[in-house]
Amino acid sequence: SAGASVESALREYLRAFYGRFRDSAMYRTWSGILGSAGETAVIIGGGYEVLRRRLSFGGFMGFMNAFWYVFDAFATLADEMSETARVLGAMDRILAFSETASGEDGIVRGSRAQARDVEFGWSSRPLWVSLDLDIPPGCRVLVTGPNGSGKSTLAHLLAGLLSPRRGRLTTYPVHRISAVLSPLAFPPGTLLDQVGYDRLGEDDRARFRRLLRAVGLEDHADRDPEALSSGQKRKFEVILGLFRRAELYLFDEPLAGVDARSRDVLMRLLLQETAGRTVVVVMHEGERYRAWFDRLWRLENGRLVEEPKTAVTAG
Repeated sequence: SAGASVESALREYLRAFYGRFRDSAMYRTWSGILGSAGETAVIIGGGYEVLRRRLSFGGFMGFMNAFWYVFDAFATLADEMSETARVLGAMDRILAFSETASGEDGIVRGSRAQARDVEFGWSSRPLWVSLDLDIPPGCRVLVTGPNGSGKSTLAHLLAGLLSPRRGRLTTYPVHRISAVLSPLAFPPGTLLDQVGYDRLGEDDRARFRRLLRAVGLEDHADRDPEALSSGQKRKFEVILGLFRRAELYLFDEPLAGVDARSRDVLMRLLLQETAGRTVVVVMHEGERYRAWFDRLWRLENGRLVEEPKTAVTAG
């Protein structure tokens, strides 16, 4: 499905690119042909008038000069026509993207995460037939459930990376979402390179260093993430998610592979840095942190069940 979507987008891009190239080449070609034909006609006509002594040689040169002024104006117009075609092509792509983002694929971008009668599944097997949920802004949600219940799939849906078969899914605009979803791959470079450290302002640099120090990675700032242990990689993934300023934060198994002594530190940092924002954390087993969240959801047998909160306060 992903391959077909990419291929379709690539074909559309190449078609538009070819169309613009063809139009630009056509305008340039006709401009050159008309320019050559016009110049030839002017030289022949002007020469004839000079020979007939109805036009002086100086007048002929002045007439040629005026002709080239007019021709340059038309050539500029032809160039602008090709540029106009390029701009119109870009506008068509922007409008097509806007229509897609406005809900044609079952996803609506707004200021809240909601699902109404959403159906989703793989191949012919439905995962959910009628999923309903509502996450108020600023709410902290813990999602648990057995393997295969759809926890990670729910996170991908809320991130807008998957579209429902049926129903209406509302989530935040892409630039207001920070999602740490597996698998996560790092481009080449150090931990500092991953956030473009050299281009950051002083406040952002200090904040990034503080986050690294909080999870014990400050001494590894000049290392490649692939050289870290699995637990250290997971810590850095969470740091990357927290460093991005967003309205909706999604974390899929943020404590996987993290040593026992660091789990509470990492979870507490996660919740502190996202205070006042909407947070959804997916965990296979999250009993220890149930009291740290506002809502507890459990996915099982195609159903989302909200579990009661205990009276214990967050750590």
